[in-house]
Amino acid sequence: MPSDRLPTRAGRPPLTVAEIRRRVHALHVHQTALDAHDHALLAARAQNEGRLEHHDGGHVTLVGAFVLAADGTIHAANPAGAALLGQERARLLGQRLETFVSDQTRPAFHAFLDAVRVSASGARGEAAFAPAGAPCRHVYLEGVSVAFAAGRGWRIVALDLTARQRAEAALRQSEISLQDALDALTAHTALLDAQGMMIRVNAAWRRFAARNGGGVGCQVGADYLVVCRKALTARDRADAQAALRGLCHVLDGTQRYFSMEYPCHSPTEPRWFEMRVFHLGGARPVVLIAHENITERKQAAAAWWRGAARRGATRTLSLKIEEGPP
Repeated sequence: MPSDRLPTRAGRPPLTVAEIRRRVHALHVHQTALDAHDHALLAARAQNEGRLEHHDGGHVTLVGAFVLAADGTIHAANPAGAALLGQERARLLGQRLETFVSDQTRPAFHAFLDAVRVSASGARGEAAFAPAGAPCRHVYLEGVSVAFAAGRGWRIVALDLTARQRAEAALRQSEISLQDALDALTAHTALLDAQGMMIRVNAAWRRFAARNGGGVGCQVGADYLVVCRKALTARDRADAQAALRGLCHVLDGTQRYFSMEYPCHSPTEPRWFEMRVFHLGGARPVVLIAHENITERKQAAAAWWRGAARRGATRTLSLKIEEGPP
């Protein structure tokens, strides 16, 4: 009568087939946990490199891990995977993972599993878990084919992208709001990073550049310090030097604010502008620079002084007439 015990080394009790299968299953679960740990380390490294932080409600993003049998049923899952699906781990075993995938992303999930099945190096994809009674979570998937005692299956790691997508949506909305605020300003306005590179300009800046022959040096991505240094060769060298010096002081934090008035005449009309530079704090400090057209104010002031001079000359003449000849 054949035995279900396998031969082993002397001095050790023989292992049954059931015991071997149990140990193989334990190894798969352990490997799944190791893979989840590796992905958590990658997520942490991404945070350290300045990418969007993976947080959800103040917690580090969930990194779920699953072992699927050949028919797609869940053979094992880590605690994070169970949390992603909104159920206890014990209740997940034997259920098909695809039943937790949203209807909209189920075709993409099937394509991902097909790619895992035929690829020796694994595959990647995205889907959305939409379990009943739990919030929908968008996940990044990585999977490889694994061998079981009874056949082949898949090892799947799911990185929760929900917090990242929310952060990206909030960032896009804040950028739209910031651009709208800048475009509402009448001054020609630009935001510079700590190195003086233009990272954003408003509509007034773009219109002025287009009307006055501004090239790539006046666009986002240009080095504004280079623009100022080129102006040193112009006839208004003293004004350009003062502007460059003040801007550099704000950029390096020596000053929080700088302003000056300067002429910028066109071939058809005289023009004056006021340049104002503000240091804006924050996690990534930036500098706001605004050029406001003050031509009307300068012309009004000049007219007032001319009028005052005429009035002064008239009064002097009147006094002399009243006094009579010497």
